[in-house]
Amino acid sequence: MRVDKRPRRDPNAASPLKASRSARLAALLCAGLAAACTAGTPFEDSGPVSKAGAVAAEPVDEMTTGSIKPASDQPLDHVLARADHAAVLTALGAALDPQGAGGAVTWTAAGGQGRGEARPTATARMEGNEICRAFALDGAGLDGKFAATGTACRNKRGDWRVKALTPGKAG
Repeated sequence: MRVDKRPRRDPNAASPLKASRSARLAALLCAGLAAACTAGTPFEDSGPVSKAGAVAAEPVDEMTTGSIKPASDQPLDHVLARADHAAVLTALGAALDPQGAGGAVTWTAAGGQGRGEARPTATARMEGNEICRAFALDGAGLDGKFAATGTACRNKRGDWRVKALTPGKAG
């Protein structure tokens, strides 16, 4: 008599062949859906199409012009070169100090071409945790002579930051 040593299978369990078919079908379905996502939408601008049916690349205008100034989060950038900022902030610190004389302070930038005068136009006031004071600037900057008014605030470390600056007409 012969003894079958193979383990017995559950008749209700899926066969290995059926399980691998299900896995292949699921993988194929996922791949098909992923491919459909990259097919594009009718709202995309794919550029002009050549006679051969290929999308032609449009030429890119890389010419830099000075008609639009770069965006900046520094209010002083509207009237001064970056190299002039340190000189102006030093002058503002001396002119706006609430314990100082409150007179005009002249400044000349070491690395830039700017020069001018900073003077307070109002008394110091508290805004939150900072001491703020209105000021006026006059001088020569990026586009020649300028005049501007603004507000600067001194933080806890003692650094003055220009919070607002409104360019005006040079006198």
